[in-house]
Amino acid sequence: MMDNDADPDNGLVEFLSRLSAREEFDGALSGITRQVIAQGPKSMTDSQRRVVEKFVGHYKDRNQCEKCQGGNISTLTDYIEVADNEYGLCPMCEYDRIKIMRD
Repeated sequence: MMDNDADPDNGLVEFLSRLSAREEFDGALSGITRQVIAQGPKSMTDSQRRVVEKFVGHYKDRNQCEKCQGGNISTLTDYIEVADNEYGLCPMCEYDRIKIMRD
């Protein structure tokens, strides 16, 4: 779920940092997030990793791009962009939408 050949955690620290700044965590996930931000993803225990993976999975499911259904999403932070986009689009599909409107 969080694996990627180039970046094993696919921007996990950046993703968690951005969501933490928005105060989107509570309970155990809040503490795990602080730990990951401070010490890195490798500091998580197996049970902590499962908590984070479950959250990430739910976040991804709730924030699929309306156009490409995640086909253009390359990092976890792209899902934040989908959540913030008024049309429910990932950055690449939003770029395409704007380009088409200009042409």
